[in-house]
Amino acid sequence: PFPDKMMEILCNMILISSTMETFSMYMISYGMRCSISSTEEASNLARESVAEAKRNYRLATIDFLVFLTVQTSQLTADQSFFQTEYNTILAMTNYFIASGQPLTKLIDLLGEKK
Repeated sequence: PFPDKMMEILCNMILISSTMETFSMYMISYGMRCSISSTEEASNLARESVAEAKRNYRLATIDFLVFLTVQTSQLTADQSFFQTEYNTILAMTNYFIASGQPLTKLIDLLGEKK
């Protein structure tokens, strides 16, 4: 009876480990989508602001300095979006390395997001 009980415990530990790994990947993926989604939305809104500022500048309702300020805000939003994507990929890479998972799995996961 002892070896069978040990085998059962070992199988349960493997199952729990696999479930935790899947749960961790789900949480990382969810966090990644939330962070990237919000910075992407900010970037898109900033682009819309630049389009509106262009119209206003052509109509002479804003001066050039205001127009440049709006463009600078858009560049800052874009930079934040790209930095968030980079940081997310870096964090996921570190997680995969630390947990001993193959990086090919991460590459496949990132490929699905595109």
